[in-house]
Amino acid sequence: ELAEAAPVAEELAEAAPVAEELAEAAPAAVAAPVAEDEGVLAEGAALETVAPVGSTSTKKKKRKRKKAPGSSSTKSSKRKSKRAPGSSSTKSSKRKRVAMAPPAPVAALSGALAAPGKFLGLTPQAATIIALIFAIGAVGAQDRVVMSIALMPIAKEFGWSAIDMGAVSSMYSFGYTAALLPMGFLVQRFSTKKVLGAGVFVWSLFTMLSPSAAYGSRAALLAARIGVGMGEAVIVPAMNDIVAKFVPAERKASVMSLINTGFMLGTTAALLLSPPLIIKYGWGFPFLLYGAMGIAWLGIWGKFGRDQPTVEAAASAEPVLAAAPSAVAAPKGEPIPWLELLRHKPLWASTVAHATSNWALFVNFAWMPTFFSRACGLDLTQSGIFAVIPYLGGAVMSFAAGYHADAVLRTGVDTTSVRKIFQGIASVGPAACSAILAAAAFAAPTGLSPFVALALLTMTQSLHSFNSGGYMCALQDMSGRYSSVLYGVSAALAAVVGAVGTYTTGVVLDTTGSWGGVFALNAAVYLIGAAAFTAAYSGRKIFARDSPHADAEAIGL
Repeated sequence: ELAEAAPVAEELAEAAPVAEELAEAAPAAVAAPVAEDEGVLAEGAALETVAPVGSTSTKKKKRKRKKAPGSSSTKSSKRKSKRAPGSSSTKSSKRKRVAMAPPAPVAALSGALAAPGKFLGLTPQAATIIALIFAIGAVGAQDRVVMSIALMPIAKEFGWSAIDMGAVSSMYSFGYTAALLPMGFLVQRFSTKKVLGAGVFVWSLFTMLSPSAAYGSRAALLAARIGVGMGEAVIVPAMNDIVAKFVPAERKASVMSLINTGFMLGTTAALLLSPPLIIKYGWGFPFLLYGAMGIAWLGIWGKFGRDQPTVEAAASAEPVLAAAPSAVAAPKGEPIPWLELLRHKPLWASTVAHATSNWALFVNFAWMPTFFSRACGLDLTQSGIFAVIPYLGGAVMSFAAGYHADAVLRTGVDTTSVRKIFQGIASVGPAACSAILAAAAFAAPTGLSPFVALALLTMTQSLHSFNSGGYMCALQDMSGRYSSVLYGVSAALAAVVGAVGTYTTGVVLDTTGSWGGVFALNAAVYLIGAAAFTAAYSGRKIFARDSPHADAEAIGL
């Protein structure tokens, strides 16, 4: 009841200045005591007795009575009340709300995220920001994966070997690796909104330049792919910074898994759309299309993006939504306590799990369509369709795993146990599937059943996505305040390992011609990550509560 009365109280408070002005304009009317209906009538009769109808004094008094506050017939009061800030009937505010409405897809997703008691139940402002991060994650995945589809016709046109193909595929990873730590620093130091926008512009531009670069020289194409990787390095640090500031602790894994689902759906879209686009318009067209989508997103982000949640946005939230996020990012420009961060052993356990996951993930991103084509005998379109299905399984499982990780935490199970369980599934499960696929590839080196391969790769990617409740949230558990920096460190090293895996796959294929060796190596790497995370990860905070670097609660947000 108090919550329902709050808007009324706010409107009364905003109307107070108007009442004061009216009181100055009509002191006699305001000073008169509150009377019963007979008293008011008597007062009207007395006024008419003092001055004849039509006289100047009567008109003035009538005008004063018309201006009395609270009169339903007062034109000036109506005009003033219409201009009163916060009024639900204000035409200008209605026009402003319509003008600021996000595009329909973003509005639909943010509406679902913000629905009280449904889905994730974020504040409307947080829901819009997360919807935009979801969207740009999908676009970034398209810009990254398009090369894995276009690589086959490009290699055929220019006569490249498997090692040449591996070099082109790995250049993205090297650019990504080189920029991750600097991007984490920039996100922590400057405006997250501006840094993310600059990164999106850079990678979209280099994506659109890739076809021209390929026809210029192979070195130019390698440079363009490095540029795409460097631009996309901003996504993960910015995502962690935004989640730490906009999302309550009890929703963290669900939101992280939702964003990861965006990456998976972008990958799926690229794998489905790119083959027919290449067949109809040439292999360069998807690069232009996906790059243009990033540029279009920038216009929306410029209007709706935020660095921090506003108090006004949180004030109207449901009680569960108004809960403070787990941490607010460190103030921009604050020195980073590198020594304390880097000597925290669980950071390195999480980094090893991240790196070993990246090995297989990068290999699959770069080589899965080629695998279906060369090992299973599928054409370009069929390879793209078969490569989509594992990522669809991963998208579904990613959100389910993150949601259930949050649910388990709310039952009182400690953070360390939850992260170890989910990361264990994400490492041991794919290792087992990769080992089986390796055995099948060794047994049938040239005629592997595409349906057997598809089933095993779908299981691999689905179980891999349990990391949304594992290492993906581990760094925010350690320090939400410095999560963007921690993720910059972890992702930089993990990207190096992923790039090495991508290039090594080309070497293995050129040397042995065996996909069995590729998947056996993937299985071994997964197990290394499982062992490291189980042995050394802990969910304890890096900084104690009394430390000046401890996570600060976002009071009122």
